[in-house]
Amino acid sequence: MKNSSITDVMRQADELTSLGQADEAVQCYQQWLTAVAEDELPYQYIAWFNMGVLLRSLGQIDEAITAYQTARLLKPDFYQAAVNLGLAQEAKGMNEAAIQTWLAALQPIDAQTTLLNHLGRCLESMRQFQQAEAMLERSLLLNPKQPDAIQHFLPFTSKTMSMAYH
Repeated sequence: MKNSSITDVMRQADELTSLGQADEAVQCYQQWLTAVAEDELPYQYIAWFNMGVLLRSLGQIDEAITAYQTARLLKPDFYQAAVNLGLAQEAKGMNEAAIQTWLAALQPIDAQTTLLNHLGRCLESMRQFQQAEAMLERSLLLNPKQPDAIQHFLPFTSKTMSMAYH
């Protein structure tokens, strides 16, 4: 593993996963991380992220949360880790932590809609309708062609309009 590239490890982990051996795929990443070559150090965040995905698929949500947090520490602008971390936190009933993760995430403009939509959906499930509406509105202003976001946003606008007329 010492001289393996992240690409080699990903290929091996994908092969193991396709054979139903996700535990072994996690071990591949763990072994690579303990013996990573100096020129591969910048890619550690990829191993941690992929390991998080595998751990989540195995139902090891606490371990997946740790892996995603490590990926974010290594590469704070890797918004995919923030998305998955928030989803894992939400799955554990840690809605406030998920919201904070998504709010704090650094991401390119085109990824903001994903984070805003998750924020809106989570806030809606917590019955924090005004905040949910604000997140979905921000998302739709960035990209108005989002049927799923529109589906969640429209009930808010109907309520707001009907309240304005009473």
